[in-house]
Amino acid sequence: MTQKELDLVYNITILIYENEWFKAKERTRDEIQEWVRQQLELAGILSWPVGCSWGVLCDPKLLAVFKADKQVFEKEKLRIQEEDDRQRNIESTSRKQGYFRNKWRILFNR
Repeated sequence: MTQKELDLVYNITILIYENEWFKAKERTRDEIQEWVRQQLELAGILSWPVGCSWGVLCDPKLLAVFKADKQVFEKEKLRIQEEDDRQRNIESTSRKQGYFRNKWRILFNR
C-alpha cells in the first residue's frame, strides 16, 4: 500500500464520520458503496463493483461500459419486479375469490 492509498483510506473514513449525508438516515450497503466509489473517482481512482468485489480498478472506457450496463441492468431489474408484483397481485386476487367461493359453498351447501 502506498502513502497516497493510506491517506485516501483515512480521508474517506473521516468523511464518512463527518458527513451529514450519513447522519441524515440509515444507508444501505449499496448506497454507501456508491458513495465511496464516487469519492475514489474524485481522487482519480476509477472503480466499479463487479461480482462479489466491492470495486475493481478500471480505465475510463471500461467505466463507461460498466455504467451503461448498470443502467440496462437496473431497467431489467425494475421490469422483473413490476412483473412479479403483477403476478402476486393476480395470485392474491385469485385466492381471495376462491376463499369467498368456498365460503358461499359451505354456507349454502353447494
